Amino acid sequence: SCTPSTFQSEYNYGLSFYSFEAGLSHIIQLNCYSTSDEQSEQYKWLDQDLSQVDRTKTPWVLVMMHCPWYNSNQAHHDEAQTVEMKLSMEPLFFKHTVNVAFMGHVHAYERSIPVYKNESSPKATTYINIGDAGNAEGHASSYYEPAPSWSAFRNGTQYGHGTVTMYNST
Repeated sequence: SCTPSTFQSEYNYGLSFYSFEAGLSHIIQLNCYSTSDEQSEQYKWLDQDLSQVDRTKTPWVLVMMHCPWYNSNQAHHDEAQTVEMKLSMEPLFFKHTVNVAFMGHVHAYERSIPVYKNESSPKATTYINIGDAGNAEGHASSYYEPAPSWSAFRNGTQYGHGTVTMYNST
């Protein structure tokens, strides 16, 4: 069984969260093991960072973090820090049109449709849990049934990896 991993303290130093640009993408790394409410350094930083993205130069905004906000796997489902982070930061993702968020933690694959507050929305973020690269624990193959309406595809039985290529702004 998976052991829930929750943060024990505030961790806002040493590149705990940061961003950079690569080609047509603005890429953000967030820390799900630190505070993320509206008063936190991470929240304030994310709001400022997203506000400064020049979408004519970097039309794609990608976010990476460890804990999945949208996860229908029984492993690591609705852990406290994940729920708290999603509640506070998901409105920022929607406001600033974050395109894709990549997460791990669950050793399986799941991709959402564009979703905001558990509802389909064309301008919302697509979430991809890509923790299926393998580990000593094996696959997380138990999903809740039926699949939520936002879940586009899930697989907890195969190892894999992902690549992303941005050809242009569309």
